[in-house]
Amino acid sequence: MLLFRSKQLTFLKVDSLCKALAYATETFEPECIVSIDTGGRYVGEKISRILGLPHLSIYVCRDIYNMPFINRLPSILRLAVRWILFRFTKPVLQKGLSESSRLFIQGKRVLLVDDAVAKGLTLEVGREALQGATIRTAVLVNVGQGKADYCLLNGVYYFPWSRTSPEYKKFLSYLEHSRI
Repeated sequence: MLLFRSKQLTFLKVDSLCKALAYATETFEPECIVSIDTGGRYVGEKISRILGLPHLSIYVCRDIYNMPFINRLPSILRLAVRWILFRFTKPVLQKGLSESSRLFIQGKRVLLVDDAVAKGLTLEVGREALQGATIRTAVLVNVGQGKADYCLLNGVYYFPWSRTSPEYKKFLSYLEHSRI
């Protein structure tokens, strides 16, 4: 399993990658940043601040963490089952944009941001949710065969918001303070 060959990213490294990604996307001249919660939210907010652009978020996920039977499994088996479910389930839009936000992005150049892309299915669902806008996609990491218009790293990385990261508690605090 790829889990054991991954590299840890710290918030400091992610912040510098966000800066590089923001500057890489300037030729597109985005007018708005839309991030995919949860990992993409941190990246999207950083990029929106760097570029001085409005930031919106959507929530796209595979419902593989809210299955009670999985939580009762031993941890290594739980990871294996989640990995299998992740590979074979399609993500769904859990929370889209409000009506006013949908109207706001119409006809605009929108940068759709996530932390990583594996197969591109999450970005695909995000694109569908942003109809009426000119969309480019940006991610920090490509971990598979997925494609994004802008990407900085290839390989498997643990983000600070990975549940096994030493900085996970710091991320939870960030989420607590960034929610309205």
